[in-house]
Amino acid sequence: MSSVTIKYFGLITEKTGKTEEKFNFEWSKTLHEIQNELIEKYPSLKHIQYTIAYNQKIRTTNCMVEQDSEIALMPPFSGG
Repeated sequence: MSSVTIKYFGLITEKTGKTEEKFNFEWSKTLHEIQNELIEKYPSLKHIQYTIAYNQKIRTTNCMVEQDSEIALMPPFSGG
């Protein structure tokens, strides 16, 4: 079984109640497939804009996810 660590930031932390969690899966998945499963688990994510980083690089959702990787869901940041 494969697993990835998913990290949550900002508003997403509030919606999930977590800063990170392990996601386990039995076969290859794309970021899009994992994103859909997270939306099933946390329906409020469907209405939040965020960027996905895979192994610390911004990626498109058609990227294949490998075992022991890291995914981060990051809402828009504003600086000042």
